[in-house]
Amino acid sequence: VYFIGMGLLAATRQTLFFIFTALLQWLTGFAPVFVLMGELHCQPTLFWVLASLPLIITASLCFYKARLLITQYKQELLV
Repeated sequence: VYFIGMGLLAATRQTLFFIFTALLQWLTGFAPVFVLMGELHCQPTLFWVLASLPLIITASLCFYKARLLITQYKQELLV
């Protein structure tokens, strides 16, 4: 699902948004796993929940951004 949203944004050449989502994935992916698994010694089953959260967050952001761009392009075509 994440790659579908990124594909839509790649077609519109949104490189700054690519950078933003890559940094967001690091913050929402690596940091919680490092803190909860490495420092607080949480259960290993929690890892898979934590691993899926960054993809869900960035996929929803990608679809939202793509939806905004589609409506913007539609308005430009109508004008």
